[in-house]
Amino acid sequence: MRRGLRIARALVSAFLFAAALWILRDVLREYHYHEVVRDLRAIAPLRLATSFILTVLGYLALVGQDLLRCATSGARCASGGSRPSPSSATRSATAR
Repeated sequence: MRRGLRIARALVSAFLFAAALWILRDVLREYHYHEVVRDLRAIAPLRLATSFILTVLGYLALVGQDLLRCATSGARCASGGSRPSPSSATRSATAR
């Protein structure tokens, strides 16, 4: 049963990825590479650098928010998930 569920999840993921590529191909058909490069070169380098730095800072803020949430909830962030561990959920339930 578990193996069948894993296979089904993989198939659904592959289907969604293929659908996203198909949609992306249709959307990008409207644009030509040389036009995109020309338009990017028209943007001032300082603006491009600033937008890149602000984007990185935004993602760092999201990571910081997740780490802060893990630290305040007692969850283990190193486990790769944001769910509290069973022991911290038990502690929360017994603390009430």
